[in-house]
Amino acid sequence: MTAKTEQPLAPLVQDLLEDHSSFQDPYPLYARARTEAPVAAAGAMHFATSYKDVVALYRHDKLSRQQAALAESASHSHETSDEILIEARAAWTQMMINQDDPGHKRIRRILEVAFRPTQVAMWKATMDAIADELVESVIGKSRFDFRTELAYPLPERIICALMGVPYEDHALWGAWTEAVVAAARTGTPSADKIAAVDDALKNFHLYFKCLVADRRRGT
Repeated sequence: MTAKTEQPLAPLVQDLLEDHSSFQDPYPLYARARTEAPVAAAGAMHFATSYKDVVALYRHDKLSRQQAALAESASHSHETSDEILIEARAAWTQMMINQDDPGHKRIRRILEVAFRPTQVAMWKATMDAIADELVESVIGKSRFDFRTELAYPLPERIICALMGVPYEDHALWGAWTEAVVAAARTGTPSADKIAAVDDALKNFHLYFKCLVADRRRGT
């Protein structure tokens, strides 16, 4: 990326807002962006629209997800002698979504076995049954919320089924995750938010620690 490729984003955004056909077919707009503004500025933010630039950014040390996770954790952490909380903080910052390579690749290689075509084919009957049940639950309704009644619960229920945990427990994970994310989005989280993060991290860690122990025992 070079400075001379940077262009204001405003004209492209204006075209998007005025030409609603872009909502249905955004690809001409994307092509125009790559030609006219490979790196588009929008205030303090910048948008990279070329594959080469996006790959370069993903691999840049300054955009490290691991470093960002550690910084987020530090921003709402405090000194503690609670060993479970210390373990929980480490587990949160080291999970796959917060890893860069080579750590991300190491975990991905372990997980990708479960997503091979032969393995996915074994889940088909379960996924079909869950999808059928959700669709049946909205049949006959004159109005329903597609996201909350179909799109959101479908992957939730499939994940729970594959992990062998009660579907209701996903609400717990969601609440714990929201507590952590809410604090991370706050520059100076309050003492209450910090306490909520501590509780969420410990609960999350203990839940899955017990789940792993059960699986190892074959229960």
